[in-house]
Amino acid sequence: MDRIAELRYQIELLREKLLSLLSHHEDLHAPELIVLSNELHDVLNEYYRLLGISN
Repeated sequence: MDRIAELRYQIELLREKLLSLLSHHEDLHAPELIVLSNELHDVLNEYYRLLGISN
C-alpha cells in the first residue's frame, strides 16, 4: 500500500473514531476528542502535502 492509500485508511479510521465519540456525547471526554482531532489534522496535512494541495 502506498503512503497516500495508508493516509486515506488512517483518515477513515480517525473519522470513524471521532463520529463514535461524538455520537456518545454523554460519555465524551475532551482530552480524547482533542487527541483525535489533532491526529486527524496531522494526517490530513500530510495527505494534502503528498497530493500537492496546499490547505
